Amino acid sequence: MSGFPDFAERRSRDIESSDRIDLGEEEQASAGAEPEQLIRCESISTAIRREASESL
Repeated sequence: MSGFPDFAERRSRDIESSDRIDLGEEEQASAGAEPEQLIRCESISTAIRREASESL
């Protein structure tokens, strides 16, 4: 992932160690989010997983 190699590496390790990425504050903030926002968060999370796995 251009521009964010450290981020991609950390996410890759997270994915390898667990099927679930701990989003921390983002996840907590999404607890009261509207359904559309939750779908958007999920698609971003899916994109991060895909990009991280492609960079391995």
